[in-house]
Amino acid sequence: MNNRTVNKLISVVSLIILIYIISVSAEESSSQWIEKGRDFHNASQYDDAIDCYEEAIALEPENEAAWFDKGLALKKEGKYDEAINAFNKAIEIDPQDADSWATKGSVLNDQGKYDEAIQDCDKAIELDSQNNYAWIHKGFAFYRQGKYDEAIRSYDKAIEIDPQYAEAWRYKGFVLDDQGKYDEAIRSYDKAIELDPQDIDSWNGELNIIAGRKGKIGDALTLCNRALEMNPESSTLLYYKGEILYCLGDYEEALTYYNKALEIELDPTAYYDKGLVLQKLKRNEEAAIALSKANELGFEPGNYLNICPCGERISSTNCDSSAASSGLISSTLEENETRKSMISSTS
Repeated sequence: MNNRTVNKLISVVSLIILIYIISVSAEESSSQWIEKGRDFHNASQYDDAIDCYEEAIALEPENEAAWFDKGLALKKEGKYDEAINAFNKAIEIDPQDADSWATKGSVLNDQGKYDEAIQDCDKAIELDSQNNYAWIHKGFAFYRQGKYDEAIRSYDKAIEIDPQYAEAWRYKGFVLDDQGKYDEAIRSYDKAIELDPQDIDSWNGELNIIAGRKGKIGDALTLCNRALEMNPESSTLLYYKGEILYCLGDYEEALTYYNKALEIELDPTAYYDKGLVLQKLKRNEEAAIALSKANELGFEPGNYLNICPCGERISSTNCDSSAASSGLISSTLEENETRKSMISSTS
């Protein structure tokens, strides 16, 4: 082999090595951008996360993880069409990735495209029958279509795969609630809460059944207090306790909890109820301000859910509910008075 041939061979080998080094460097750099994007995502800084994923894609256009993570961030921002495009690209790169199919299905659910969502979830299940995320979102699509039995079967499958999956228990509770199977729904919510005590939606679902469906307002107050022990900064639970206290006729205490909820989140319904309780307390000027604020924030009476089963708020004189007839209201009011006197004596 002459020198010219040897030099040519060395040049070719060197070029191959250089290309390999460059490709490895790009892969490392794209991975670094993805990790940085995930840090932003976990901090709910989705715009910054998307910027990082796009940097990763610029370095490595066929990086499936970058496209997938970009889709997740776009979903969080409610940019559903763009999220679908990102997941489609991830699927184009790796058609066998069940997670991409399942997560795309979840976005289609967000868009109300339930038949398409079911198709994509079925594709995910075909690739990975143990993908409980796909079963969850298939169940949700059935739920929104009013196909409750199919939804329950999907959630049961997700639970069979992972009995510790709190979200599956919660969604199953929603369906059972809508079917009027309240005791079964409560058991599902209880299991979700056992697995995830910070699952506010499950607490709220169970409270709605106990207070709104069964009229057991005293029991609801006990449950709400337990929920708040575990989630003291939940504006939803603080508001709900205000609702229960309003139902019980304890207007001053209800006002306290509406104000606590509003310190955390400016919710129009909380302002509306604050206005109503201020009217009960004959503080009409303050009531007008609260009601005006509710309208300013977009309160819509048509979306208002009153938890009293008879259509009016419960007091010991205006509602013949199971709570009133069982003496729960009077005993709870006595407990409130006792607690307030204890507070005043120690302050």
